[in-house]
Amino acid sequence: MVTGSQAYQTMLDHHELLERELALRLGEIERRIAGGQGGSEIAKTAFLAYLESEIFPHAIAEEYTIYEAARAASGFSATVDELLQEHRALEEAAIQLLQAEEAREIAEIAGETVADFSSHVAKENNLLHLLLERDGAGLPRLLAAMEQLYVAAKVPSPPGKRDLEADLARLLLDYATATANAGLREEAAKTVASAWALLQHDRPDLAAEAARRLHRIAGGGSQSVASRRSLDPEEALT
Repeated sequence: MVTGSQAYQTMLDHHELLERELALRLGEIERRIAGGQGGSEIAKTAFLAYLESEIFPHAIAEEYTIYEAARAASGFSATVDELLQEHRALEEAAIQLLQAEEAREIAEIAGETVADFSSHVAKENNLLHLLLERDGAGLPRLLAAMEQLYVAAKVPSPPGKRDLEADLARLLLDYATATANAGLREEAAKTVASAWALLQHDRPDLAAEAARRLHRIAGGGSQSVASRRSLDPEEALT
């Protein structure tokens, strides 16, 4: 069984990996520019690809797990707001980097992004330490939920136009499933039922998916077979 201290160290190790890999990609940009060999656009693409495939899925997972837990604990709301703003700033930096064409500008934006990310990670590590001190037993559950959501966020969208609404809805449903698997089945059911209520009129396809997920969550509990069969999303909201 994973302890609070082990979960904490796993989170720190992943942060260290993300920092190191992003810095390596910055180094490749700088190496190509310093050597006058060109190819800064290729190195930029690799830098952006790492943000998209690793950093941003990690950020999404944090927002629905660690950040929510921190906000629920007294005294951390201001810190969470600051960290959320920094996530949005990273996304804006990625857009700026995507639009940059001059080698010097590419290196400058990438360098600032790496520095900002390192500062951000240091704040998160401090927050994790405070959560460990306050409720270390809860960290393994958060880690399990975060890992599942991280994997879900990394799944690429199908070819064609991206359905952001569907992507976000499915991320929320995946998080609710991870929450249920961590033992918080009632909280997960209410989250999915709330999603169903929001989606049922404008996105009946996603509402149907939420209803199916709700039945699966309920089916893993201790309810009778009859109650599982008759479960309705509106009932879960009460």
